[in-house]
Amino acid sequence: MKTLLTVSLVLLAAVLVLLLADIIPMLRRWLSRIHIGQWEDEEEWKTKVEKSLLKQLRHAPSVPVSDNTRLTFIERLRGTYTSKNIQSWQEAALLLGANEMHKQKAVDGQIKEFIGRRINPVSGEWQDCHEKVDTAMLAFAILSSPVSDKQKIKPAMDSTAKMLLDLAERYATIPYNNSVPNVRFVDTVGMICPFLFKYGLAYDCERAIETAKRQITESIDWGIHPVQKLPAHCFNVHSRAPLGIYGWGRGGGWIAIGLMDSYLSLLTAKNSNAMNTNNHNELKDYLMEQMTSVAWALIRVQMDNGAWGRQIFINEAGESSATAMIAWFMGRMCYLTDNEQYKESADMAKNFLLESTRRNGTVDFAQGDTKGIGFYSTKLDAMPAAQGFTVRCFLGRENDGR
Repeated sequence: MKTLLTVSLVLLAAVLVLLLADIIPMLRRWLSRIHIGQWEDEEEWKTKVEKSLLKQLRHAPSVPVSDNTRLTFIERLRGTYTSKNIQSWQEAALLLGANEMHKQKAVDGQIKEFIGRRINPVSGEWQDCHEKVDTAMLAFAILSSPVSDKQKIKPAMDSTAKMLLDLAERYATIPYNNSVPNVRFVDTVGMICPFLFKYGLAYDCERAIETAKRQITESIDWGIHPVQKLPAHCFNVHSRAPLGIYGWGRGGGWIAIGLMDSYLSLLTAKNSNAMNTNNHNELKDYLMEQMTSVAWALIRVQMDNGAWGRQIFINEAGESSATAMIAWFMGRMCYLTDNEQYKESADMAKNFLLESTRRNGTVDFAQGDTKGIGFYSTKLDAMPAAQGFTVRCFLGRENDGR
């Protein structure tokens, strides 16, 4: 009898532990959303968001890739509940936000520490293996940082450029995932192209610039809806068939930031042997034409609360990562064109982000990681990328004096 009681107690304790693995995260999320979006003023909100960003820059949180909220212990034990594969672009977004804070002297030191953890300060090589395509976005953020020594980090930049250019040589353009080499995701426009332009102009690599241009034109020609002017999640390079859905929220963000960061790389570039003046101006004009088309398409589907949703053509709850990405894009469009409608769009989006921020400064309601073509997360939670682009969207405009 005593043995049976002991076994029963052990089993009960085990069940409680397993249940707590599900209950505690849900309880913490519920508590964190109490008084969400309630701020004394906009400055208090900005200060808290910046503070949360720097905390995440020091210790980037692992992002769940599963939508499951029950029996999560099984996935935790298998190591499939969170993934490190998405961390490079998440960290890149954080660094891009921190780069906008560089006027604060204390932040410069934290940016340098972060870069030092990613790139060996002596050899200039990556500290760890970076063979995923989204490494390009992290490389872009580091190369764009005002505290980076462009020559010291060149070995790491060369390594990432070589990886991308080797893929382009093999497949004509760059696949996001080698397991589906004939599919081009819209993500690659935002993750890859700005780096290739920045790298090509900084280190006089014409091949990098031509590859980025080819990646963008292919995505515009075959990945954009002919009427709605917004991207499909991806397309098949052989059949030209669109795959996934048109109007994925973060897909709209990827095309927007990819075009804009590429344009800004050209706009701010000093004399480079990789491009002559005519080609430079022609490419800028092409990118501006595409950005204008995408901007008006996005404004038409912006919701009354200022957000863009997980699926842009469905008037549902707003999604913060797409909204933050597009808000930054709209702010840049206003700066470049002086069109007040872009400013109005950015202001509406910023207000949604303010109302979606927890009291500790963490931006909430970002869509989880995509599971595959046509399989989208239904979970809305905190995400480092949303944090980074939120800071980028409001500080970018402040740094312009707007």
